[in-house]
Amino acid sequence: MTQDIGHRRPGRARRWSGLLASGAAALLLPIVVPAGIAWADAPTPSASELPVPADAGPIPNATVYDVACPATGSCTAVGQYQDTIGITHAMTLNLSAGVWTSAAMLAPNNAPDYTFADLNAVSCVSVGNCVAVGDYRVSTIKTEGFYAVETSGVWARGIALPLPADASSTPAQTTFLSVGCVPGGSVCKMLGEYTTTSTVNSAVDTFSFSTGLSPTSYEIAPGAGQIGIGLDSISCVDVSTCVAVGSETSNSAEVAAFDEYKSGTWGAPGMLVNPGGAGAPSEFLSAVSCVAVGQCVAAGNWTDLHGAVFAESYTLATWAWTAPTTIAQPSNLSYPFVDDLSCAGAITTCTMVGALSDRTGALHAATAQMTNGSWGQLAPTNVPSTATPDHELLGVSCTSGNQCTAVGYYTDSTSYVDSSGNHGFAGMAATWTPGTAPGQPTALHVVASNPHAAQLAWTAPANIGSGISHYELSSQLAGHAAVDKGPTISTAAVVSGLTPGGTYTFTVTAVATDGQTSVSAPLRVSAPPTTPSAPTIVRIAGVHHGIRVQWAAPGSTGGSTITSYTVSASCAGATRTSRYGGSVRLGTVSGLAPGVRCVVRVTASNRAGASRPSGPATGYAQR
Repeated sequence: MTQDIGHRRPGRARRWSGLLASGAAALLLPIVVPAGIAWADAPTPSASELPVPADAGPIPNATVYDVACPATGSCTAVGQYQDTIGITHAMTLNLSAGVWTSAAMLAPNNAPDYTFADLNAVSCVSVGNCVAVGDYRVSTIKTEGFYAVETSGVWARGIALPLPADASSTPAQTTFLSVGCVPGGSVCKMLGEYTTTSTVNSAVDTFSFSTGLSPTSYEIAPGAGQIGIGLDSISCVDVSTCVAVGSETSNSAEVAAFDEYKSGTWGAPGMLVNPGGAGAPSEFLSAVSCVAVGQCVAAGNWTDLHGAVFAESYTLATWAWTAPTTIAQPSNLSYPFVDDLSCAGAITTCTMVGALSDRTGALHAATAQMTNGSWGQLAPTNVPSTATPDHELLGVSCTSGNQCTAVGYYTDSTSYVDSSGNHGFAGMAATWTPGTAPGQPTALHVVASNPHAAQLAWTAPANIGSGISHYELSSQLAGHAAVDKGPTISTAAVVSGLTPGGTYTFTVTAVATDGQTSVSAPLRVSAPPTTPSAPTIVRIAGVHHGIRVQWAAPGSTGGSTITSYTVSASCAGATRTSRYGGSVRLGTVSGLAPGVRCVVRVTASNRAGASRPSGPATGYAQR
């Protein structure tokens, strides 16, 4: 089969089945581009626009896909931009002393004029010594992978990567999406994908700063019955230990996949399945970060059987994958995209970046923080003041001091708008040091309640972490699943829709601005009951000086046990009643005059009071 696995676009090519061609047109409007931009360190991500090379068009449509920070405050990023006639070019960016600069990256020598090229990923062995990978067009129907090397702070021109032996020639299509360099070493593993005549395969090329590119690639084919394996992220801790993740796809399902490079040898690919979506798998891993041999965290997305999408992570501890963790998100946003992950020194301290979707489908840049092995929410982050959705963070790198730098793109509402009102986009970056998790909200209590609602209040935590963004209130009726009742910025909320008489467990989660969370102690509350609904008269019959009545219990007990029934008969202006226990369904009103028309009604009572009367029934006492 022939597939276009060419250039990525904002909204990330998330796996092999989604790799896309670039066809964006240039938008023409003059702008002023700063030579350098500085960021202040803060506990919450706050992104600002990144510069573009000097030959960028007036609307550069820049996207920054990945970043690597081999030391605190020293980072290298890669991506793409458009020139004045709409041609897409690869670019590199450098952060030093708080200032970002950018430069164009020349495509390989065999690239035709006006070729499209981009860089998708970067990794460094040390400051100023990095390897980047991407792809470029060699014809209108052929895309090839390439790599570029930075040595002592100077980038060389891109070099084409050789085609695997079994790559399709009609046409050959390759792209490289990830690179993992050994920190402090000299070796980098470059991870890509290519088409054969019938499948999509993954490939690994090795580059050494000492000896150059290895002459052979390692090729990874899908398993039996599968049509493709796309491993999109790789992380290496030494020259003989790496982990790659992605997905393996059949005609009917997509399953998270991994491959492990142990003691210098690649094993057979394995699969990971989230139990929540096991009936019809739709799951992929977009990122992996390793901190030691056999110690990694991978992250991605999974879809449940109802079509809802969630963010997730798996932890590899001593070469054993643990059960997946689903990452929480604000109740007013959904459909998360996990784009990258970076762990700082331990598999219990990680940062995730990506985006969340609002009700219109627009994307909002988001981050999540793992502290002491527990994930906070994937929460929206601050973007440039001229940004409008879509915006997304695509790459992140955290150093051992837990300072993180993330990069991505945003749609600009002011500077990059053409005469037709079309919005262009720009690259963005943020540098921050994740704060500590907030303390627990305390003193959760009921202020007032009725059978259908409860007014709750609580005390804000003394330790607010990076600052409280909002609170999430959870309500769980006994025997049922918990329900998120929505975000609030106040320390009080009204929970409506309660079942009268039901027993509920409430909790409040404090969400910090960096997504970290803490949960209050649970509060157990019983909603007050309400009066029952009316019973129903089933049958009446006249008896000697009385009327016998049969009734059905109310449809609703009001949340409290029925304690009694009252049967009344109104005859010629006089009313007589009889009372029965809550389990009785048949009774007689006695002492009635024979032959007199009587209107009969039944009420039910519980501890909240009496119901409305049943519908009337007419009867006559007998002699």
